[in-house]
Amino acid sequence: FLDSYKQDEDEKIKYQNIRYYRNNGIDEVIEAENSVLIDYFKAKNEIKKIDWMVTDNFIGFENHDTFEIIQMVRLEENNWYVENLLGGGFGGAAAARKTRKLLGTEHSVTLVDRDRRTYLCGSFPMLIAGQKDPEKASRSLGTLDQRGVRFIQAEIQSIDIKNMTVLTSEGVLDFDFLIIALGASYDWEAVPGSNSSYSFYSIDEALKLRKMIRNFRKGKILISVSSIPYKCPPAPFETAMILDWIFKQKGVRKEIDIDVYTPEPAPIRVAGPSASSQLIKSLTSRGISLNTGQSITEVSKDGKEVSLSNGTSKKADLVITIPVHKPPNIV
Repeated sequence: FLDSYKQDEDEKIKYQNIRYYRNNGIDEVIEAENSVLIDYFKAKNEIKKIDWMVTDNFIGFENHDTFEIIQMVRLEENNWYVENLLGGGFGGAAAARKTRKLLGTEHSVTLVDRDRRTYLCGSFPMLIAGQKDPEKASRSLGTLDQRGVRFIQAEIQSIDIKNMTVLTSEGVLDFDFLIIALGASYDWEAVPGSNSSYSFYSIDEALKLRKMIRNFRKGKILISVSSIPYKCPPAPFETAMILDWIFKQKGVRKEIDIDVYTPEPAPIRVAGPSASSQLIKSLTSRGISLNTGQSITEVSKDGKEVSLSNGTSKKADLVITIPVHKPPNIV
């Protein structure tokens, strides 16, 4: 959404409804909740100002018309990590804001969520690598009040379509129209023993893995997709490459093996054969072993050995699993 051609084509687009937040290592930090309106030309300069030597550097842009969010981290002088966070676990918030914009003031829009903060799961790979702090990977849903969206922190207990009501831990809510954006739930028990492994598909699991990665210096890391489908198909491969990068920075990469297992015949098939082929080349060039058509069926009690769907078993010093996904119980 920062398209230079469009800027030249129509001067009116110069001041789009784009806001930014940043930690460039030079100026005062601007948090996501306090994002500032910015035009295209200033955005280009802000990107260039980021000091890549600052560990927790970042810059994010949010288009308040389309609700697209892009965050960038400068890993090295000419090496950037880019996160496109549209749909990254906050579809309900985007839908609420878009609905509020389209409807007149005679209509009310309410968002209900069990948590007051929504975590941007697209940021978790950088979080576990120690390159992003938890508060930089989340946003407060309470700020939606400033945009005319009523926010209620509550647990959804049941949905009554016939009577057009939703039962929550804070009471019963009536509705004329209902948007269900509960996301996927995780079945941590589906793979026996998976509780003894690590993951990064929730903030608690990601923080636990972050501590482990911080002190990891030698051994084998095994990353496995438990089953398909799962959200964010690039995540396990992206994480493997970020771990490759962080261990190189620490000077211990030669002491660590990274293996990735997926039940898919090829990675990120949803993106097409070209993207899949390119990803395989990227993994191979980094010395990351990719094993397709295989997934874990069990993890040992000590979390150091896994059984695979092809009947074999593998030992590892650190096992990271992508949990089995399932629909929320109330739907």
